[in-house]
Amino acid sequence: MFEFITSRYPHPLHAFGEQVLTDSFPAEERPAIVDLRARENPSFHFDIILEEKTPIGILTHWDFPSFTYIEHFAIVEEMRNKQLGGKVLDQFIQTRPCVVLEAEYPQNELARRRLNFYQRHGLIIAPYPYIQPAYAEGLPSVPLHILSTQKLSLILFEEIKQTLYANVYNR
Repeated sequence: MFEFITSRYPHPLHAFGEQVLTDSFPAEERPAIVDLRARENPSFHFDIILEEKTPIGILTHWDFPSFTYIEHFAIVEEMRNKQLGGKVLDQFIQTRPCVVLEAEYPQNELARRRLNFYQRHGLIIAPYPYIQPAYAEGLPSVPLHILSTQKLSLILFEEIKQTLYANVYNR
């Protein structure tokens, strides 16, 4: 059983969480740390994942009325390939009726493995095109898949997309 510590700034584990975020995601796939620290939306959660009181990763997510969006999920590098990520994801998914996340197209081996990982843990690729807006001016938009723990109709997909654009990306 893993523990999720939702931390609001300042918190003693934020340096750990910020380091995992910057080590695990390129600049175009994450907010700048200064922007992350400025988030005050009560729907947003920056969770530090603990295993037996030891921090092993992060899970940032947004709780919206009809779904939970996982913005970032990463296990520290030295703890990867030990099946912890799958166990953490399964535990998190079990606590929410609908979980949504974005994932890269399978253009390389790492992206293929990541997509397969999410699918093995019950997430379904939505068959609709999606572009992640740029996190900041000067950064590119990124074509991604939307995955969900339930099959998405076009209407629900569009609701999710508009919710993400408005709340996460401020569009």
